[in-house]
Amino acid sequence: MMAVNLGTRGPADARNLIEYCNHPGGTYWSDLRRSHGQEAPHGFKTWCLGNEMDGPWQIGHKTANEYGRTALETAKLMKWVDPSIELVACGSSMRDMPTFGEWEATVLDHTYEQVDYLSLHTYYGNRKDDTASFVAKTLEMDDYIHSVIAVCDYMKAKKRSKKQMMLSFDEWNVWYHSAEADRQLERWTIAPPQIEDIYTHEDAIVVGCMIISLLKRADRIRMACIAQLVNVIAPIMTENNGIAWRQTIFLPLPACVDVRPGRLVEADRSKS
Repeated sequence: MMAVNLGTRGPADARNLIEYCNHPGGTYWSDLRRSHGQEAPHGFKTWCLGNEMDGPWQIGHKTANEYGRTALETAKLMKWVDPSIELVACGSSMRDMPTFGEWEATVLDHTYEQVDYLSLHTYYGNRKDDTASFVAKTLEMDDYIHSVIAVCDYMKAKKRSKKQMMLSFDEWNVWYHSAEADRQLERWTIAPPQIEDIYTHEDAIVVGCMIISLLKRADRIRMACIAQLVNVIAPIMTENNGIAWRQTIFLPLPACVDVRPGRLVEADRSKS
């Protein structure tokens, strides 16, 4: 999965990037890749058309109409270069956004026939130290998924399309432990430890419930990416020149990682 910049850049830059990455050769950008030592195309299959473009915190933030028009033209150009790719349009960056619902409908009104997925993002936390309410937040996730599916199906009916829009839940996790530490980071430091939540067993229960929510709608959710993988709000932690260990939120994940014995260890009590 790759993403193109639709904030400070646009369709022409996205076209150049996919030509560089996926085209075999004989063009300016593909030959530039070959000159850099990568003879064969990278062959990236899935491309995100920007990320969280509804968010005012984004550089190049757009309205739904602005983003929808840009995403449509970008999608057309990218699929002309490589018709085999799949494209993900930005949904709302979270369910609590004031434009949620309207954003999805407007973006899909522009892009429905050109994209293959609509994205969803959500993070949960327990800042009030209320375990019951924290675990129950996954019921909100169920409703969020159902609401986005409803908008997609409305747009399918409106356009009299035979195509069914699939979902990419490409950001989800528990995230709140490191908020205070991150506010104290000094600007312009090199590679500081940032957003390194140290997770509890309570967090693992919520992650497990989130996975169940995703599995219940696997008919429409074709991709679901926990954010992130290592160190940054992650199931795996590392030390510089040291060991790596699994956090509690690793435990609900399927056993699909091949790790050399002795290199990945269970978190001790001080780290969990």
